[in-house]
Amino acid sequence: MQSLTEAFLKIRPKYGIFTLSHIQNLFPSHSKGAIRLLINRAVSHGELHRLGRALYCLERSYQNPPIHPFIIANQLRCPSYISFESALNYYGLIPEMTMQTASACSARSKLFETPVGVFEFKKIPCNNFRAGVKNLKLDNGAWAYIASPLRAIADLVYERKSSINFRDPIGFLTDSLRIDEEELQQISLNEFSEIYVSMRNKKVKQFLHAFKAEYSG
Repeated sequence: MQSLTEAFLKIRPKYGIFTLSHIQNLFPSHSKGAIRLLINRAVSHGELHRLGRALYCLERSYQNPPIHPFIIANQLRCPSYISFESALNYYGLIPEMTMQTASACSARSKLFETPVGVFEFKKIPCNNFRAGVKNLKLDNGAWAYIASPLRAIADLVYERKSSINFRDPIGFLTDSLRIDEEELQQISLNEFSEIYVSMRNKKVKQFLHAFKAEYSG
């Protein structure tokens, strides 16, 4: 086992993710070149994974508990929050497991293909980036920023606005996303005004207005 791996197994970094600063603090007497060598050795031995720029995690067999992909997503791009199909799947509103973790961000869209999964970030122009976003506790005790069902739907509508029939907004949810109509009626509208005002796109606002007219939460 590499010395870097041993060091992190002892301190157990929060949520299992650590940065270059963590490594430098663990080995304060090491030069930048020596630290780079430690990282490269651990990566080449399959004990350490590079997630993004200066962001790392231990290989799955060393993770205790396993790192939730939502935590990785939140750390890969800041600010960002889990949204789109990933959020809807988290709430049990869509039946299938998504193949990658999708997030909304305020910067340009980007895709990260890592050894622990694929993470997609899509830019959503809005007036209030955190409208309808909550910091929720996950099963493993970690916390992540996740869009509410209504905010996740608004983000999806913006992403797919060119292919949506806005004369039948509910059909998009029940047919394209396969959300059960009874479950649609349970979606809370408590944050409707906040989300509606935040969204800049007129078609998204049109969709939200039609949804509110059809259902109440």
